[in-house]
Amino acid sequence: MVFMGRSQDSIFKIIILFCIISGGILVTLIFTQNVYTDELSTYIPAASLIAIGKKLYKDFFFNQMPLSALVFLPFSGGGWTNFFLARISSSLLALISGVILLLYTFYINKSKKDTVYMGILWSGNAVLFYNSIQATQRAWVNLLNILFLILFSLSFKRRKCIYSLLSGACIGLSMSFRSIFVILLIIAIVLLLFKREWKMILYTVAGFVLGVIPSLYYFFKYPDCFIFCNFLYHFNRTTPSFYWFITHRFLILSKVIFFPSNIVLFILLAAAVKWRKMRREELLALICAVFLFIVYYFLLTPTHFGYMTEVYPFLLFLLVPYIGYLKRKTWSKWLLIVYIASYIPCSLMYSFSIRDWQKGHTISNIKNVTRVIETVTEKDDKVVSFGFYFGFLAKRKTVTELAFYLHDISEDISPKQRERYHLTTYEDIPQLLQRYKPKLIVNVIDKTELEYFKLKELGYKKIGDYRGISLLLVGD
Repeated sequence: MVFMGRSQDSIFKIIILFCIISGGILVTLIFTQNVYTDELSTYIPAASLIAIGKKLYKDFFFNQMPLSALVFLPFSGGGWTNFFLARISSSLLALISGVILLLYTFYINKSKKDTVYMGILWSGNAVLFYNSIQATQRAWVNLLNILFLILFSLSFKRRKCIYSLLSGACIGLSMSFRSIFVILLIIAIVLLLFKREWKMILYTVAGFVLGVIPSLYYFFKYPDCFIFCNFLYHFNRTTPSFYWFITHRFLILSKVIFFPSNIVLFILLAAAVKWRKMRREELLALICAVFLFIVYYFLLTPTHFGYMTEVYPFLLFLLVPYIGYLKRKTWSKWLLIVYIASYIPCSLMYSFSIRDWQKGHTISNIKNVTRVIETVTEKDDKVVSFGFYFGFLAKRKTVTELAFYLHDISEDISPKQRERYHLTTYEDIPQLLQRYKPKLIVNVIDKTELEYFKLKELGYKKIGDYRGISLLLVGD
């Protein structure tokens, strides 16, 4: 392997130590992090619907690229085991990404200490690890983007088009998870154009086409639905007000910029860039990071603190050749302590930023809810929950139209469009409940909702309340 040198035994020991430490952190997060993320409100529900024969985009609305749902098909059978296996698979990808970056660091610097330093930067990043355990597309795209950067770098050094082909395939696969990563293709082509690398451009584009085949399949099969779900829908999302738009961005950016580990990372990057002139691959990583940062935090609405998870691989890759210089500085060692200690504020921010309706979404409380669902319903009964797929954990079915219901649909979208693209808004819920009359409704916590949905008229009675999570059973 290209990454192995004379110190093979030493680098293996470093990798094993990295896996033990990182694996321990990830396992802890898997089984302790609350269950109110997008895992059970977006990705796993979509995979579950596909598993029972529903056509992605055609039969139900899904506002993500296809691989974001398809990769979770192996875990779509329901139950806590599948849920934790989905989290474990994401965590393993985060671990593999770290190992690959460590091997690349050793390949570039031929230094065990530099490799250890990079291991600390990867496993010591609380935001990266908190978000990598979730059963979403983040761990996948981080792995693909690290591979893209390494392969693109090798294509320059070794002058072999196979690396260009593979780097393009990584971009295509990343885009099949999240459309924003088409930015990487544009940047790569522009950089190759400046170097007049015509052949490498062709191979990169060819690889991209191969990687984007899953998206092309759905585009050609259901073009109208695919374009709306992945692109037009996002442009139609509304914001409460211009004031909200500005303050929301300001608050999120403040969190991102002033978060302790990010401050450390920005200081290291500034010191590294000042030290010496950047090479092509480092320039590529910097440009990609800057453009992703701008799109995520200035253009997308709403924006989220967690988007930084997908920027980190580019920043850490950029630091690889500078680590030898940085680790010799005494101040950098103190910065690493601050960097690692960011697990504390990250945990606090995670805990205190939980909204009232999310406080009951601890694993222990949700398990109590699941046990009740399993007791009062049969396997074929439909269980509806709003904004969170409780039925998945209890291995119960849901009403397809109520698997995803949306608050942020623009008023410009007509009733015809809502029907065509399977958009379920708040106003549609009473009618759908009357039509399907599910056996159990979970998570109606507002008296106003109770009246608006006309649940008493439909025969529903409250059978329990678990820290704000209500269960309403329909009478015979």
